[in-house]
Amino acid sequence: MSQQVTLKLTNVTLTQTTDTVQVTRTVPEVVIAGVSGPVGPAFPGYYGSFSDSTTQTIAADTATPMTFDTTEESDGVTIGTPTSRIVIANAGTYNIQFSAQLDKSDGGSDDVTIWLDVDGNNVARSATDLTVPNNPGRVVAAWNWVYTFTAGQYFRLMWSTPDNRMRLLAAGARTGPVRPAVPSVILTVTQVQ
Repeated sequence: MSQQVTLKLTNVTLTQTTDTVQVTRTVPEVVIAGVSGPVGPAFPGYYGSFSDSTTQTIAADTATPMTFDTTEESDGVTIGTPTSRIVIANAGTYNIQFSAQLDKSDGGSDDVTIWLDVDGNNVARSATDLTVPNNPGRVVAAWNWVYTFTAGQYFRLMWSTPDNRMRLLAAGARTGPVRPAVPSVILTVTQVQ
C-alpha cells in the first residue's frame, strides 16, 4: 500500500509516494491598483560571465571581434564558435556589460572605437571612441548595452584602431601583494526581461 506525505514550504510543495517525489512551485498573487499577477521573477534569469586570459592584438583599421577563453559562470548564455561569439539560447532582453584593458606598445596617443555587433551586423548607435595615451598609459573601457534577442542569436564586442600596436592587455596573477590575474576582457550578460 502506497503512503502519501505532503510537506508545504513557502511557495513550494513536495508530494512523496513510495516511488516518486513531485515538486510543485506556487507563485502567490498580488493585487495592486486593481491589477493582479504573480509575485517574483517573471523570467528564468539566464546569465553568463566570461573573460579572456590572453593579450589580444589588432591589425590597423580592421574591425576585430574581442575573444573569450574562460567561462566563469553561465546558464543559457555561452561562448560560441569562434570564441568571439556569445550565444543567447533563450529569447529575452539582456544587459551586456564589459570591461577591456587597453594599452599600446609605442609612443603617441591613438584612438580606439568599440561597438556591439549582433549576428554579424553592427548595432546602430552602439559605438564609443576612446583615446589611449602614450605607452605605458592604460585605459579601461567599461560600459553596457541593453538588447532584445531572439533564441539562438549571438553578439560580438568589436573594436578597431588606426594603430596596430594597440592591444587588449592581460596580466597573470602577481605577488607583493598577492592579487588575481587581470583578464584582457571581462564580460557579463544578464537577462532583465
